[in-house]
Amino acid sequence: SWVPIVCLLGFVCASMMGLLSIPWTLTAELFPQNIRSIGHSLSFSAANILMFVAVQSYRPLLSLLGGPHAVQWFFAFFSILGFFFGLCFLPETHGKKLSEIEAYFEKKTPAKSRINASDVYSVTTVNKNEMEQMLKRIEVP
Repeated sequence: SWVPIVCLLGFVCASMMGLLSIPWTLTAELFPQNIRSIGHSLSFSAANILMFVAVQSYRPLLSLLGGPHAVQWFFAFFSILGFFFGLCFLPETHGKKLSEIEAYFEKKTPAKSRINASDVYSVTTVNKNEMEQMLKRIEVP
């Protein structure tokens, strides 16, 4: 009687550490600054709709696929597909600045050659002309 409860709790914990957290984590890094709020809202809505569809499709899939084990294998298959999709198509963003991530998606020159606003403030001895040149090179969204 306790095995299904432990399995259910294990599933919830594993999904929170796995694919379930991706829409909320990635949107903070992958959407450009100017569309981040709308992009995050749309991806959050899509994730909730897909979770609703997955929960509501369980009973029809039971009869269609022939039992609970087949439904679990069906969802496991799509989880594995999602893992390989993330492995192959999502870039690693750990330790990268937002400007580097945006440059990756814009297919521009590497962001390391650009000057960020933080670089301007970290310079202590600059004359007025150098400061104006640096400020002109800073990208404003």
